[in-house]
Amino acid sequence: MQVPRHTAGSYAWIIHSYYRHPHNLGTIASAGERICDIKRMFNVKCIITRRDDTLPYRIMHKRLRGETLGNFISPEDLSVMLNEYYAARVWDENGVPRDETLEGHGLFCEKD
Repeated sequence: MQVPRHTAGSYAWIIHSYYRHPHNLGTIASAGERICDIKRMFNVKCIITRRDDTLPYRIMHKRLRGETLGNFISPEDLSVMLNEYYAARVWDENGVPRDETLEGHGLFCEKD
């Protein structure tokens, strides 16, 4: 039995067929970004902070195997990776989605 090969375009077609509403890769990507931002805002309200954005102990403290033999991810490396990730998501340096990010998805942010 051969497993059908799905691409992002085929998922757009499936969603379009199901909902009978025009969807394309852009609308699907935007929905994914919106979901990620909403999830992060929920976590922020639950007092999840940058300190909680970490990797498993074994990756941070034990030497890795395979092509990365002898290496591990230091706290400094993780900090650089988090900065890059937050910038790519258009979040601030603490991992909180910026107002313009939320507004771009049609969401709003209540100020505490």
